[in-house]
Amino acid sequence: RPVQWILSRSTPEKLPDGSVTWYGFNANITERKQSEEALKERETGLREAQRLANIGNWSWNLKTNELYLSDEMYHIIGMEKNAEALDISSHQKYYTEESWEKFNEAINTAIRSGESYEIELEVVRANGANRETVARGEVFYDSDNKVEQISGTLQDITSRKRTEMIKQLQYNIALATITTRNLSDLVESIKTELNKIIDTTNLFIALYNEETGMIHAPFFQDEKDNFREWNAEKSLTGYLIKNNRSLLLHKNEILRLHKKGIIDLRGTMPEVWMGVPLRVEDKILGAVVFQDYNTPEFFDRSSLEILELAAHELSLFIDRQNAEDKANKLSRAVEQSSVAVVITNREGTIEYINPFFTELTGYSFDEVKGKKSNILKSGHQDNEFYLKLWEVILSGNDWEGEFLNKKKSGELYWSKATISPILNSEGIITNFISIHEDITERKKMVEDLIDAKEKAQQSDRLKSAFLANMSHEIRTPMNGILGFLELLSEPDLGEDVKAGYLDIVKKSGLRLLNTINDIIEISKIESGDMMVSMQEINLTHFLTYYYDFFLPQAKGKGLQLEFVPCKSNPGTIVSDNSKLDSILTNLIKNAIKFTDKGKIEFGCEQKDKKTLLFYVKDTGRGIHPDKIDLVFERFMQADNLNTRVYEGAGLGLSITKAYVEYLGGKIWVESEPGKGSSFFFTLPIVENEHATSVVTRNQEDRSAPLPEKLKLLIAEDDTISFMFLEAILKTYQFEITRCVTGLEAVQYCRSNPDIDLILMDIGMPVMDGYEATRRIREFNKNVVIIAQTAFAISSDSLKVKEAGCNDYLPKPINKEHLFALIQKYFNT
Repeated sequence: RPVQWILSRSTPEKLPDGSVTWYGFNANITERKQSEEALKERETGLREAQRLANIGNWSWNLKTNELYLSDEMYHIIGMEKNAEALDISSHQKYYTEESWEKFNEAINTAIRSGESYEIELEVVRANGANRETVARGEVFYDSDNKVEQISGTLQDITSRKRTEMIKQLQYNIALATITTRNLSDLVESIKTELNKIIDTTNLFIALYNEETGMIHAPFFQDEKDNFREWNAEKSLTGYLIKNNRSLLLHKNEILRLHKKGIIDLRGTMPEVWMGVPLRVEDKILGAVVFQDYNTPEFFDRSSLEILELAAHELSLFIDRQNAEDKANKLSRAVEQSSVAVVITNREGTIEYINPFFTELTGYSFDEVKGKKSNILKSGHQDNEFYLKLWEVILSGNDWEGEFLNKKKSGELYWSKATISPILNSEGIITNFISIHEDITERKKMVEDLIDAKEKAQQSDRLKSAFLANMSHEIRTPMNGILGFLELLSEPDLGEDVKAGYLDIVKKSGLRLLNTINDIIEISKIESGDMMVSMQEINLTHFLTYYYDFFLPQAKGKGLQLEFVPCKSNPGTIVSDNSKLDSILTNLIKNAIKFTDKGKIEFGCEQKDKKTLLFYVKDTGRGIHPDKIDLVFERFMQADNLNTRVYEGAGLGLSITKAYVEYLGGKIWVESEPGKGSSFFFTLPIVENEHATSVVTRNQEDRSAPLPEKLKLLIAEDDTISFMFLEAILKTYQFEITRCVTGLEAVQYCRSNPDIDLILMDIGMPVMDGYEATRRIREFNKNVVIIAQTAFAISSDSLKVKEAGCNDYLPKPINKEHLFALIQKYFNT
């Protein structure tokens, strides 16, 4: 049996005969204890979530000057909990001076304006380490509308920032190795990039000559010493090269190696020394070394990992340069394993090719011998390009450049070429030698990197524009709602004026609701969380409704609206009523919106036994050919934010396209600027034995009166929502009771089995509406439960049905919809 918690209290009473009697009672407090335990678990979960997300929270009481910090806040700033009494001024030492000023300014602005803030701050932990953070905060007011408290969060984003910088560093260094021609320029580029993350004050590049055992430093930058060449034996750099592994050594470790006789001490002793080998596969080229003379903790393992990334790219560059140097030293005639070598006579006739030439181009020596080298020409470079090339080499100079050549197969490839003249003993040019390196993949990588960067920038730009558009589409109707509600409070307003203001408020609210629904639908499309509910639809009734519904709007703009009934009408079709409604509504609304004169025509026809074609045509402004492929992209209207003259979030056609494709169809548009647009979409004709019938909206009967003397429970934690429901139901003789938690609703229903109707809010504290409904159904199968939820979009109706609800009302609640549901269940 489950454990029960009992609260026991008793009181002794001494009787006249001297005996003692105890009076007491026992109370079952199991549910209270369970609630307390659940609260503790939630608090533990919150702390764990903050720890995992590196988010701490704090609050400052302006009246008492008390400062509260969560456990994660202590961790982020590196401070021991309860180490000292906290107030806002004692918090200052954990920020850089600039960040503290920035934080103070944000706090003061928030107090003055009441607006929340979000800023980036640099935290100085107790151990001296700096952390990058994002601070967010908002103010809270007391009953006198004065700022009483400021609360906020602090998120440690150091790792994220570092990861972003490392990715950018990798990209920049990789690009530098491709575009830079000499080692000194490349080292300067790498140094500039590394300096964004780690200090590069003391840095040198060491190249190792295996034959001589010497180390040469082509780049040596140091505030203490200046070595250019030394023996690798018993040197710290030589020790790293010998062991072929990265090293991070502190002063005491270096001294220990010296004491063991492994190394000799040379130059100034650093506090910390960090080195990474330069290698390509198993071949050691040298090392790149950083050191610091002041701070032992100057470098750490993460610094070493960053240096290894740079060293890898540097190794590839040095190896490539060594290969080129070696080729030159071998008189430019040694066959290369990774480059193509071609020797021609003075006129350009091919006399020799190496094996890689055949591998690269597909031509054998027999196929090219005695032929001109222009056999590889692709036509990409013009004649002037080749005239300048010949001018350079015939003058006795080397030529360097890139070719877009053509292989035997016809495939194009990029090669980086060096062409040099070969002189006889008299200094006369007798031959030319050309070395070709296949750089196709390198070119592609650069192009891909540039393309990826451009796409990322375009995506960021479009998303920023979309967010700005969302802000516009939310703030504009909010301005209409709040502004005209304020005007309604003015005295001496006429009834006609009030009615006009209320109509504006209602329209603004509906516009805001449409925007929110569009955003939610887009998120469901992105997550694949859409559901299709197939139903039987009377096609003629369905389409006639749109003519009746939109005719007043069209006439209001002086437009003709024509409905062409479906040819070869199949009578009924099986599809998703809700989604088909959204598709047609959006297309016809758009046609009316973007048409200033002329007409809108819509209809459908049966293309074949399996396909229906729907269309909406208008004589509006049309779509430019450059934009016609973009009309279904969700961010494209947002990108034209500054030139938009029509309201709307720009999501409608994106949602429409997704719905059509979910229903198994296709959608496209044909348009001519100035003449109008025609939108077409197809739907498959399917059979479904399990489809439900749909009553179109113009067939619904809502004329029946509401029943009286119902016993009604409103389970709603939000007071305003309850007041609204109470207000619209007050004219009826309903016995209304309110519960503010799901648990209270369960207890009330258990004590009142004669309850008729429950309006169950889904998002309540202690116990949500889903769980409350499930528990009520355990002991009361007959009570009508109608869910009311702000989440009721698309598939959420299934969730309330699965929990045991009879029906559901989406918020904001429509009075007519509520009355229709009450009639549905109590007027039968």
